[in-house]
Amino acid sequence: MGSILQLSNLLHHFTTFFRQFMSQTPPHIPGLFGHLDYQVETCTWPLILRDNASLCQLVCMEFCKAKNDKLHEFLILYFSHSNSAVTARAVAIVDRTVKDRSQFSALASPSLPSQKVTEALDKVHIMGQGNDLKAYLLGTFGEYDTLCVLRYVPSTDSIPSALQISTLLFVVTSFRQNYNLYEYNCYWYAGTVFEACKDLFPGYEEECMRHGDHANTMLNGKIPCSVAAQIKN
Repeated sequence: MGSILQLSNLLHHFTTFFRQFMSQTPPHIPGLFGHLDYQVETCTWPLILRDNASLCQLVCMEFCKAKNDKLHEFLILYFSHSNSAVTARAVAIVDRTVKDRSQFSALASPSLPSQKVTEALDKVHIMGQGNDLKAYLLGTFGEYDTLCVLRYVPSTDSIPSALQISTLLFVVTSFRQNYNLYEYNCYWYAGTVFEACKDLFPGYEEECMRHGDHANTMLNGKIPCSVAAQIKN
């Protein structure tokens, strides 16, 4: 009788532990939550996410600037999944470069640099829960500053989903698909996405440490109403 009770207690403890373990496992959502560390272009990301990411919400967006001579600007996005027993998080880095890096020197040559363009590479690097985020950022961009931060408050209604953010990135990429060194560059891309997110989803708190340090090369005017409706829906 005692051994039966011990076995029953053991099974109870195992079941409790198993449920707790399962509740702490991030949901498997292709393109965001999972165990993969990978990069994808912004034009492809919405197709991977689809409706699976409708419950994944943007928690925070950081606007960052590298300290090296290129002063590269990029965004760090933090997502959570609202349907988990515990908060599951995923991190993504977004930036614009050129597809053919050999074109950088040609773009910077003195002969009418403002007229020279090449195909842009707008990409999202998904890092799972971001355990190695700091090491990756330092290894990729070197030392950097965080200029501005948007934090979305869970109690508000205007919080963008991962699918909406992916659509916003796709729209900005589609608006200017070519990289221009003095106009449609990494500064323009990061700044346009950051400001458009504020305009489309106003339920944020903004903290600016060095707002004036990011380049003023953003898209003139606001996102068109028809495009805004597409992103929000």
